[in-house]
Amino acid sequence: METNDIKLTVLKDAICTSKYGVKRNIKCTNGKTVVDVHSGVDLVSKTGNKDLLAVADGKVIYLTHNDGTGAKTIVTAYHNILPFGFVLLVLYTHCDGFSVRNGQAIKKGQKIATLGATGNVSAAHVHVSMYGLPPKVWKDKNGKYYTWNYKTRDQFELDPNLLLHVY
Repeated sequence: METNDIKLTVLKDAICTSKYGVKRNIKCTNGKTVVDVHSGVDLVSKTGNKDLLAVADGKVIYLTHNDGTGAKTIVTAYHNILPFGFVLLVLYTHCDGFSVRNGQAIKKGQKIATLGATGNVSAAHVHVSMYGLPPKVWKDKNGKYYTWNYKTRDQFELDPNLLLHVY
């Protein structure tokens, strides 16, 4: 299985409004402007559907009502999707509400959250970032899972365009 053969659905009837890797100017709270590279994709629904879906059977490993910007964020973990035993983490940001709780097992296609406009946004959408963690990072020598580390996530970043199915 190659990663470009995988097509995962986060939001049905979605339109991508901002792609992965796009450079953009972000105005900081201190008045300065910095160049930021978009770390995911932004999706909106063309039919008004607001259900954010689990892309496979997995587990909710991180859920917060404020990620520092006021955005509601959920991170889910999926095994047996990526090759070589890598674990796929999917981050959904700007959610309006959650349909699951932290630590809960989830099934493919299950509603896990609602499309929203929390945090620094101009319209309701979901920002989807994806991360591939190798087995040696994901588990310690005793087989216990590491806790999701929001600060060091960039080193495991994947291009969501290779994995997402938008229709």
